[in-house]
Amino acid sequence: MTTADYVIALARAALLVCPLLAAAHLVRAHFSRLRGAPAILLEATLALAGLLVVAELLGLVGALRFGWLAAALWASAGAALLAVRSWTPTAPAQTGSAAAAAPTQRTGMVAAIVVVWLVIGQWALATADALGGGMLSFDVLWYHMPFAAAFAQTGSVTHIQFTQ
Repeated sequence: MTTADYVIALARAALLVCPLLAAAHLVRAHFSRLRGAPAILLEATLALAGLLVVAELLGLVGALRFGWLAAALWASAGAALLAVRSWTPTAPAQTGSAAAAAPTQRTGMVAAIVVVWLVIGQWALATADALGGGMLSFDVLWYHMPFAAAFAQTGSVTHIQFTQ
């Protein structure tokens, strides 16, 4: 791949990721008072759930293509913005003191950082192994990659997949 190919791939990924992250941030900021690591976890969960729901819906009608996916994700982000603007939350009751919560938040943040680095380390090892020698496990060759390839080729998730 050339440098231009990498730039195009990053631009295409940004077209998909930006609306997901923006919508997740808007929804989390408006409907939740979470801060720090729990807020990041909630935003990541919302973004991934949004991607899965939109991709599955497009796949059901045979429209799982980059252009349709990007358009649907941007439309979903717009819908999230409209939902946030039209809904006024009620103020939650204040409990406890902010000073008492600070050490707990700091401990939670340290724990979250440690867990994230452990996961990144484990995934990096598996990724380096796959990049160095290929994806050769039985599960990948027999099931996961053929199904993913069929979804990408047909743009649909409803066709019957034969595994044997």
